[in-house]
Amino acid sequence: MAGDLLSLRQHVTSLEVENGHLRRSLASQEELGHSLLADADLDVMTQEELLDRLGDKHVARAVAATLKRKLVASTAEVKRLKDRVQWLQNELIRKNDREKDLMLLQRAHQQQQATLRRCQEKVAKTKGLEDTVRQQEKVIEAMERVLQEKLTGATRNAEKPAGGCKW
Repeated sequence: MAGDLLSLRQHVTSLEVENGHLRRSLASQEELGHSLLADADLDVMTQEELLDRLGDKHVARAVAATLKRKLVASTAEVKRLKDRVQWLQNELIRKNDREKDLMLLQRAHQQQQATLRRCQEKVAKTKGLEDTVRQQEKVIEAMERVLQEKLTGATRNAEKPAGGCKW
């Protein structure tokens, strides 16, 4: 059980590390997208303004197409990373629940072990008392025999006349 607990904790730690990496990656992707849009202001720029800024019509279209592809790819990556973060958070919750259940089971097991030890001690004590009672019964039986023999001997002596024969 301790090994299970350690492996769960290691897995939780690795999930937390991966979660952190994914969050940082997500933040950098969002930052990259925002900086790209902030630098170019594509939403407010017309195609003519973009052409003026870049100078060449073909280059401007290529840049616009590239930026759109990057934006779509970044959006998809952000969604994928958000889904992954959500999945990892759910997995972490499940692992924490399992660890909690494991700890409850360990506590219950320890209580059962303590109860078992107490019962075993009572059984051992009872067995010792039973042995003592048997020994005492033997002693009492022996004393009863001795007493019976003395009583039988005293009764025989009482039946014999005192002082010998009188004929």
